[in-house]
Amino acid sequence: MATLLHIDSSVFGGEASASRTVSEAFRKTWQEQHPNGTVVYRDLAANPVPHITAEAHTAGFADPATHT
Repeated sequence: MATLLHIDSSVFGGEASASRTVSEAFRKTWQEQHPNGTVVYRDLAANPVPHITAEAHTAGFADPATHT
């Protein structure tokens, strides 16, 4: 089954964003061509990815006995 990952990242909503307008048009066309496909949608303006610090990144490599 085909899957489309649709990501919007513009801070402007609706028609105020050219990229959101284009990505929505693409998604609609894609869905017409893949009626059984799955669309996974992410809006990075509405649900931003948390900032990853160097400390958080390197914690995964630390000895678990040193975790706090």
